[in-house]
Amino acid sequence: MYDNREKIASLKQIITTTLLPLIDDDYSLLDAPNYNNIGDSLIYEGELAFLKLSPHKSLFSASIKFTDMKVLPEKGIILLQGGGNFGDLWTWFQNFRREIIAARHHQKIIIFPQTVYYEKQENILKDAAVFNAHPDLTICARDQRSYELLKEYFHKNRVLLLPDMAFCLNLEKYHRKAQTGKILLMEHLDQEHATGPFEPRQIFTGEDQGKPADIEDWPGIRYTDFQKKYWQWKVRANKYTTRLMLFLNLPTVKIDRNFGVWGLFHSHSQMERGIQFLNQYDSIYSTRLHG
Repeated sequence: MYDNREKIASLKQIITTTLLPLIDDDYSLLDAPNYNNIGDSLIYEGELAFLKLSPHKSLFSASIKFTDMKVLPEKGIILLQGGGNFGDLWTWFQNFRREIIAARHHQKIIIFPQTVYYEKQENILKDAAVFNAHPDLTICARDQRSYELLKEYFHKNRVLLLPDMAFCLNLEKYHRKAQTGKILLMEHLDQEHATGPFEPRQIFTGEDQGKPADIEDWPGIRYTDFQKKYWQWKVRANKYTTRLMLFLNLPTVKIDRNFGVWGLFHSHSQMERGIQFLNQYDSIYSTRLHG
């Protein structure tokens, strides 16, 4: 069986060698993944593991829902979550980045490794105008195509090509030695899916050729109508309860600005859920960069 631990260690080394020297001050980490996406939770947990290597400390952290510009420190570095939502496909996230970058020219800003996708030329030009105006902005890409796009349009910013931040995780304690004989085709089933479905005969290699496989995405990506309505209710309740508690500002109550008072999508529990899912399989073929 192929063991990818050495490869993961080498990817982590690339990140730490390149990015760690840029964390030269205390920092605020924004856009915690307070939604049901295990992959983004893995990325966030990787960012937290990476930041533990820095001698500098966290000043503030929050998801988009609970970021308050009046509370966000005016000093230190601003760090923005990595992932696959840079561009005009997930406008909520990009609008948030644009607002932060436009408002905080006096602070260094680093965007952790992202995949970049734009459907409309006018949108990339609009973003580039705002981003290029920032005097100290670093944008990291996690794939070659995104890197080239950023270098072309965001040419006044520092642009880096780095692995996905999930590779900063140390998951050794979750290592499973027993084999299951099962194969997974891990396919994008959300709106980032841009190509046709997997063709097993085209991608299976070696001993996996001709064997049956499960075709799945991360747990929670696909909902039944009932599950969707149920989670929408819980998400709204978490949002309004948390905002009420923040407004009341009770001195004896500490509010989690990352995942809210209900902690619905806490990144660590999401990460463990994803690990349990992947550990069912011996071989994994994936269109997700950290699958």
